[in-house]
Amino acid sequence: YNPRNILERIFLNSEKVLDSGEIWLCAWCYRCYRYCPQALKPPEISLYTRRLAVKAGYMQAFEEAIQKIVKVSGPAGLNVAYELALKSYEVTIFEL
Repeated sequence: YNPRNILERIFLNSEKVLDSGEIWLCAWCYRCYRYCPQALKPPEISLYTRRLAVKAGYMQAFEEAIQKIVKVSGPAGLNVAYELALKSYEVTIFEL
């Protein structure tokens, strides 16, 4: 996940970004914001982009991103796994 790439793609072709699974990978940690020399707020831009994607019907990328998060995010994914389980998604947690 690279917020800089997403921002660049938004400016170049926002329609392509909406179909990208990458917009769903932001964890809202604000780490990118702390290091951004322009004081942009990529997590908020990501949220806005997600809303546009949902309104435009780009949900397949969301589903694929969720599967990727569940499979490869390790301990950081436990919170995500919990939230997904609450929303009735099937979640598999692997022991560390």
